[in-house]
Amino acid sequence: MLKTLPLLIKPASGHCNMRCAYCFYADVTAAHPGGNRGIMSLETLERVVASALGETERLCSFVFQGGEPLLAGLDFFRAFIELEKKYNRRGIRVDHAIQTNGLLLDEEWAAFLAEYKFLVGLSIDGETSVHDAL
Repeated sequence: MLKTLPLLIKPASGHCNMRCAYCFYADVTAAHPGGNRGIMSLETLERVVASALGETERLCSFVFQGGEPLLAGLDFFRAFIELEKKYNRRGIRVDHAIQTNGLLLDEEWAAFLAEYKFLVGLSIDGETSVHDAL
């Protein structure tokens, strides 16, 4: 059993609501066999959370990035928290982090992220003319 387990989860695969000319991930997604995998299913999310918490003794870190992870939707992240509660039977410390471009952040998202103590990384790319520049 692992003492700590950090996980990097891409719940929205290569989906993004921006198309920055310098984004390496869009090219990686396009070149990957099968391309964009779409939004992670709740069944897959449950398997990930159950397995992670079942294999960890002290600390499990769930870090979300993308594409744009907020495209998975607030209900997806609410389900994630419920699954975490369901499978964290031994009271393991769980940390949360998310990397986002911030375009979808609103009061409801902010309240959720604050309530569950997500560390939020905000990618600041500027306005369209800046982030689409070569």
